[in-house]
Amino acid sequence: MSGVELRCGDWRKLARRGLFARGDRDDDCIVISRYMIALPDFGAGAMENWGLITYREKYVLYDHTIFSLKDRQRVTNVIAHELAHMWFGDLVTMRWWDDIWLNEGFATFMASLGSDHIENTTIRKDEIFIVESIQRAMRSDQLISSTHPLSTVIERANEVHEIFDVISYNKGAAVLHMIRRTIGDDVFQAGLSAYLKRHSYGNADRNDLWSSLSSALAQNGSIPGWDEEKPFDFAAFANSWTKQLGYPVITVARTPDGAVAVRQELFKLSKTAVASDRFRSNPLHYLWKIPILYRTGQEFETDTALKWLSDTKEVRLLPSDSWVLINPLVDGFYRVEYDQRTWDLLIDQLMLEHETIPVSARSQLLDDAFTLAESGRINYNVPLKMSHYLTEENDYAPWATALAHFERIELLLRTKASYGDLQQFLINLLTPTYNRIWNVTITDNQLLLENLQSLLVGRLCSLGHQPCIERAKLLFSVVPANCLPEMHISSPFCNVISPSLRPAIYCAAVEHGTRDEWDFLLGKYIIEPYSIELDRLFAGLACSRKQWKISYLLDDALLGDNSRPQDVKGKLFELSKKPLGGRMLWDYVRTNWNVLFARYKQMPGTIQAILQFSTESFTTDFEADQLSTFRNEHPELAVYAIVDRQLETARNRANWLKLHSRAVALYFKTNKDRIV
Repeated sequence: MSGVELRCGDWRKLARRGLFARGDRDDDCIVISRYMIALPDFGAGAMENWGLITYREKYVLYDHTIFSLKDRQRVTNVIAHELAHMWFGDLVTMRWWDDIWLNEGFATFMASLGSDHIENTTIRKDEIFIVESIQRAMRSDQLISSTHPLSTVIERANEVHEIFDVISYNKGAAVLHMIRRTIGDDVFQAGLSAYLKRHSYGNADRNDLWSSLSSALAQNGSIPGWDEEKPFDFAAFANSWTKQLGYPVITVARTPDGAVAVRQELFKLSKTAVASDRFRSNPLHYLWKIPILYRTGQEFETDTALKWLSDTKEVRLLPSDSWVLINPLVDGFYRVEYDQRTWDLLIDQLMLEHETIPVSARSQLLDDAFTLAESGRINYNVPLKMSHYLTEENDYAPWATALAHFERIELLLRTKASYGDLQQFLINLLTPTYNRIWNVTITDNQLLLENLQSLLVGRLCSLGHQPCIERAKLLFSVVPANCLPEMHISSPFCNVISPSLRPAIYCAAVEHGTRDEWDFLLGKYIIEPYSIELDRLFAGLACSRKQWKISYLLDDALLGDNSRPQDVKGKLFELSKKPLGGRMLWDYVRTNWNVLFARYKQMPGTIQAILQFSTESFTTDFEADQLSTFRNEHPELAVYAIVDRQLETARNRANWLKLHSRAVALYFKTNKDRIV
């Protein structure tokens, strides 16, 4: 247990960075004296109890000898998230569950800013936040039939646990990020300060927040770019993002006179999707108040311009013969669909000099292009051709975005004849950057480089790239020689492999090795005391191609005598990513459902994880029908909205195979050896 005390001076230091509210006098300080405690088995991960913040051990007990920089980032982020709750959740609590995002969205958003401040950087806000919060939220919110508005009417107790989800946490954070960037840091901070003071030790809802921010805006500035006749209505702007589900896609077209015209509409991953009965009625008609920020190729070094798109009317931007880039710093929560000429110009720029376009925009361009192609709105040649520039890309965010989309395509084509062409395409795409960074020694301030290195090593080895596999096996071969039977594999005397690379190295050793590698890692798994290393060992063991080994891991994860509920989600996630584990999970869950539900029914988050990851590899209507039948046979599943999301995802994938598999397969066949 450790004590944490934030005194007035420290508190004001954070306030000056725009992190929390502050007063103007010494007696305005809220002195927070808190303790933090690590618990060996804690399902929630962390909890912002006012007086004693509780954590899982791996989220607070940092040890530089066994933690990677990514692990350290997670520790920093979780602690910052819980400390943010001292203000957003404890000092001021939402009035009712409808606005749980006021707690969780704020804590997620503030954790990114607070973590950057602690480590004197902006990498989380500029890159990691885009990948892990904005794009993750968009991925969930585009499933129109199973998503929900940020502010959701909660009428029954069993609905509460369903909204502790990606929408409340990550979309909430993304919308707050957009509001902050739209009204400016000073106005945002002044409004939050007033909001927290006015409602200290009490309850508030979104309208209270809008009132404080609107007053701060009226007192301290004007809204940039607003040129309509009516005064700017802050509540109408904010409610358009919190009271309706989904988000808009901005369509871009060039007019005959050379102007760039933009319109908005609701984005749907599936054109036939409709909102659930609960959210079918929408008085806002899926129209948003949208801040349109943009740059052009002629003025890419100038400040970003801003226009407002507030209804169905077309808005014209400045004429430009070169490319135009909308949402260049990914401040807005929307996608952009360009006309073909603009796509071509942007791809040409990426191929010529990609760093002209900000790294955040490169990541979002890839995400938008792949997702728009997935929905059928644009041709798949656009994102696939765009991806060729990645051979010169050395930044983490664009790679993380692109490989997430390629991983989905891999899942869909895994059993198809075209899978070999996809493998070769990806190997050729990844190898140039992999060769540049494989032997780089990571220093203490190179989190994103470490992330990129571990990402590419893991993906290339899993694709069967022989040089990657041989390097991994060579690195691993030293470990058994150094480790005495009683030694933990997390010990630096036993294991010289960088913590960030261990999951990939363990995986390659198990997948391409003999029974000896499995037995060695399993023995170390059984005696390992550190949960962070246990996660890596399980991820490596899950790479086995033997059914009996995966069966052992399924028992260990779900029904073993020593299995802990807090570990279920992480273990099932690892199994679901592997071809064999993904296939075996569903049969295991169906066969053992009654036992599993009896064991975990008091833990709805664990039941959600079981339902999600056991169906994560579904790609056909047949599998979706199996899930639908399974739900009908088990009435207890009626309250789990995750089933609706998994059904929608499976149906979308089945439709993708019908619509896109041939064209995508042809592209990989034609271009697998033409990357560079």
